[in-house]
Amino acid sequence: MILVNGKLTGQINVLDRGLHYGDGLFETIAYKNKHLLLWDEHWRRLAKSAKILNIDLPDKELIRQELDFVVKGQEDMVLKLLITRGVGGRGYKIPDKPNPNRIIISSDWPNHDSNLRQTGVIVRLCEMRLTRNPKLAGIKHLNRLENVIARSEWRDHSIFEGLMLDQDNYVIEGTMTNLFIIKDNEIFTSDLKYCGVEGVMREQLIKLASQLDISVKFINIKPSTLQDADEILLSNSIIGLWPVKQIQNHSYKRKPTVITEKLQHHIYTGIFY
Repeated sequence: MILVNGKLTGQINVLDRGLHYGDGLFETIAYKNKHLLLWDEHWRRLAKSAKILNIDLPDKELIRQELDFVVKGQEDMVLKLLITRGVGGRGYKIPDKPNPNRIIISSDWPNHDSNLRQTGVIVRLCEMRLTRNPKLAGIKHLNRLENVIARSEWRDHSIFEGLMLDQDNYVIEGTMTNLFIIKDNEIFTSDLKYCGVEGVMREQLIKLASQLDISVKFINIKPSTLQDADEILLSNSIIGLWPVKQIQNHSYKRKPTVITEKLQHHIYTGIFY
């Protein structure tokens, strides 16, 4: 199902600035076990990002009503919420009175093997680099061409994800996931002050670790750091938290750490119900 400004249609004005310039934002939201997961957290990130881009958001309750309409009577789904600045004339100048568009798209829940949360996934390093831009760091804007190019680098279905480095060769994130490292009973994750997306699930994991008295440190991660890790983990709003069993030619022992077991237990019995 597709809703554009509350109407059942897949059409939008070709002059929309989201199409021309990537002038907008989006959220990917899980609808699982008849619950819209982490809705308040998604909205909070959207609002923070909209403030940075100076885009006026529609009313939160209106968006929630439209999301509820899309999922009514449905099973597990993935929802994509897009907010664009709306129609504009030629050129980069923002219209004096922009009228933002809201788009909701529903998709089937991905057919992932549930055993992957224990067995782990295969990951590669991408050649495409993320551009450093602290003004846009953290937000989920529509300019995702770097991720698109990175994802085009492989067609091997056995590879689940690709890790992206920045221009200084620090590992930042996956094309669609955030990255965590377990080492000596501590959690390390990438410092995202220059680039990368501050994932909603990443935020939940950091809060959860604090509640469990587990140290989380934000660092610059080198490719060599990955090989020294006890465990590598990937997260996003759809998969939750999955371990990595192989990066390039380096394999990891697939006995989960105590930290991973604790985090997964809380995610899959709490957040994912």
